[in-house]
Amino acid sequence: MAKHVAQSAKRGAMGDRALLRIALSFLACLAVLYGLIVWLGARTQFTSNLMLSTATAATALINFTGVVATRAGTVVRVPGRELVIGPDCTGLSIAVLLIALILSYPVKVTSRVIGALVGVFIVLLANLVRLVAIAHVSPFVPDVVFAVAHDFLFQVGMIAVAIGVWVGWLAFARAREQS
Repeated sequence: MAKHVAQSAKRGAMGDRALLRIALSFLACLAVLYGLIVWLGARTQFTSNLMLSTATAATALINFTGVVATRAGTVVRVPGRELVIGPDCTGLSIAVLLIALILSYPVKVTSRVIGALVGVFIVLLANLVRLVAIAHVSPFVPDVVFAVAHDFLFQVGMIAVAIGVWVGWLAFARAREQS
């Protein structure tokens, strides 16, 4: 992006057009990817399988960290609370956001593939950490505090993870393109 900002200083509107092109590309990628996820979810067991996999992995990690957890389908029971793993609990929407950011930036395809694969892994891992943290915190907080933490703080944290991964990928991709 610095290259595009530098173009803006040198050629006026040309750099602005490049930034606008990136932004529009991001919005288009985001719309197409979310559309694909909705289409896949409606026609296949993709979303259900991802929720079940997330619940299974989260239960194992929660138990590993010392909190007793059991799973029945996509419901993870921890002391004092049931955590229902729904589509938004899988990390998929944050991964899609990250992929759209990566695909919209003009670099070589190999840099994009590396960024998408590593980035999605990091986002899904961070999501599992989020679920483990929720399991550890949930028995000690009232429902209102839990709702705020779950619905707002942890979601903002996941968006921050995605943006942090994207910024790290930008540095990697730009260095890779220059070498």
